[in-house]
Amino acid sequence: WQLNTQRVSTVISGPIHYTTRLTADLITTLTGKPFYITSSRYRSMVTDYITPMDKTYAVLGSPKITLQQGVNATLTWLRTQPEFADVPPVSKT
Repeated sequence: WQLNTQRVSTVISGPIHYTTRLTADLITTLTGKPFYITSSRYRSMVTDYITPMDKTYAVLGSPKITLQQGVNATLTWLRTQPEFADVPPVSKT
């Protein structure tokens, strides 16, 4: 798995994503149970949250591992969990 700085293309846009979000919100409202995707979750997934880390680094110091190392360690751990045993690895691009 390789992190990169390229922006991911939007797969669903325009009226399709608007209709999908509204449908999910309607299902949530009618059933009283959260649907897999709601307008709020969708917005969270497609909004860039660039967080300045200067103050954090000033208090805690620089990270001991890189983001890439952290992602790799997390993926290695996830693959040891039974719920993820059958999930194929992500192709390296």
